[in-house]
Amino acid sequence: MTYDQRKKVLRKLLMNINWFVLPAVFVLYISTAVLMLVGIFKLCQIFGEFYSEIKGSSTIDVNLIAAHFISIIDIYLLAIVFYIFAVAIYKLFIGEFQSLKWLKIENVDDLKSNIAKMTILFLSTFLVQKIAEWKDPNVILYFGFVITVVCVMLIVFIRMLKNHSNNDSNSSNNNEGKNNRFHP
Repeated sequence: MTYDQRKKVLRKLLMNINWFVLPAVFVLYISTAVLMLVGIFKLCQIFGEFYSEIKGSSTIDVNLIAAHFISIIDIYLLAIVFYIFAVAIYKLFIGEFQSLKWLKIENVDDLKSNIAKMTILFLSTFLVQKIAEWKDPNVILYFGFVITVVCVMLIVFIRMLKNHSNNDSNSSNNNEGKNNRFHP
């Protein structure tokens, strides 16, 4: 095989590389479905615990039940994150996804921003769940502090991504038709 033939084969392989991400999209869709089923199973489990608690005693631990329902919200948020990630990978590498017009992902920075926002939401609901479950205020305080620091870092990251994309679009608009670097 000559050098030009190898170059053509490599170019063709690289041009069709987008189909190599299709298994990742399928795995993410399957993960979404599994998490949805886990959420349904968890709901049935909560109803069973609630029934046995009503049947067995006269007091109901409302905080524990609330924590269980918040854990279902966490499961569904994680499923949504997987779904958004699957759709975004499909849109970025394979083609347009017609059913989700509201999901504006044009590049990898948009994907990072959306995943960071969902992570903040996931961590926030996780913290509320743990506040309802735990009794030791020191553990809650430390845990809350760590989650707050992570959320603040993610918010700063999102703003940096937004500023970066705004600067890129402004610089491309300002430099149209100008060849020199310095503009007074």
